[in-house]
Amino acid sequence: MKNFPPIEDIDWLIVMGGPMGVEDQAIYPWLTKEKAFIKQAIDQNKIVLGICLGAQLIADVLGAYIIKTALEKLVGSLSSFLKKQKQRN
Repeated sequence: MKNFPPIEDIDWLIVMGGPMGVEDQAIYPWLTKEKAFIKQAIDQNKIVLGICLGAQLIADVLGAYIIKTALEKLVGSLSSFLKKQKQRN
């Protein structure tokens, strides 16, 4: 998709997966625009759902710390954890 629809025209945004990583903008330059569109949807209080890479893109635009696994590609499941953050005022 070369252009995203106007944000006012969507109610939901579902972001799917792919073989690339969140930080692969040099290889896949369209990731930069996709991240900006995801952030715009979140800022406009749209319902946003991410599957696989889509979830990582959402986490990235929200400022989460994303790391690569030691595996070349991850297929299946992997245990994860959340760290508590200090409460912001």
